[in-house]
Amino acid sequence: MHTPVGVTEEALRRAADLQADGVIAVGGGSTVGLGKAISLRTGLPQIAIPTTYAGSEMTSILGETQDGMKNDTIQSRDLAQNSHL
Repeated sequence: MHTPVGVTEEALRRAADLQADGVIAVGGGSTVGLGKAISLRTGLPQIAIPTTYAGSEMTSILGETQDGMKNDTIQSRDLAQNSHL
């Protein structure tokens, strides 16, 4: 599942408001993908706790949707620092 860019932008605003010092993503592929997007854009460390096996927690691919177009970004720092299965 590709995370909508608008959702990511709202989450980034919320993280800034809270002065977050890390990201914990608990859920399926979309949730873990959102955690990746926040971590990638802020440099915050990320912990992934997947509740399904989508594989997002173990890949360096970030999928996002903007204006109906799906885009993939591959970066080594997308990976969660910790993934708990």
